[in-house]
Amino acid sequence: MNNVDYGVLKSNIIKCLKQCKEYSLDFKVNFDKLTSLVANINLVPIAPIGENAVRVTPFDIPYLSEYFEKTRLSWFTDGKFRTVITFIDSESVDETATRLLTKLKQPDTEDPDFDKVKAVAKLVAEYPCYFATIISYQNNDPNRIGKANFVIACRANKVVIKNSDYQYDPHDFS
Repeated sequence: MNNVDYGVLKSNIIKCLKQCKEYSLDFKVNFDKLTSLVANINLVPIAPIGENAVRVTPFDIPYLSEYFEKTRLSWFTDGKFRTVITFIDSESVDETATRLLTKLKQPDTEDPDFDKVKAVAKLVAEYPCYFATIISYQNNDPNRIGKANFVIACRANKVVIKNSDYQYDPHDFS
């Protein structure tokens, strides 16, 4: 099983984020670039899920409270945007995972009966995966006016955490 360095993962993600337009916090993830960058740390993004950020809503706050607390959680407003990227450990990818990952990249029109929710649920339930929650915000720094800034919080899924080879590290939940 892969031992992911979250600092390296976050650095790779930052290089793949693109603000949609100046003075907007909306952003996109360049999955082609991300796929290339995270290959060196044995991860494969489950693409294109999480490609486009969405505005934070009240519905998101319970989920975000798993990553943020106290003042870091009360900092959220409806002006911020968020997305979640899921990565699978490339060392664990087998035929089934390869098939699901390939089908997830296909347009819905190619196989309208393919259940993408079920596919992602199977991957996350049965394979070592990592999640990166990305939040955009406006920094008060005069040099950053009009530019989006990002906070990234990473976690491992329960398959990783329950693995006997996994060693708890407080950074796994940062």
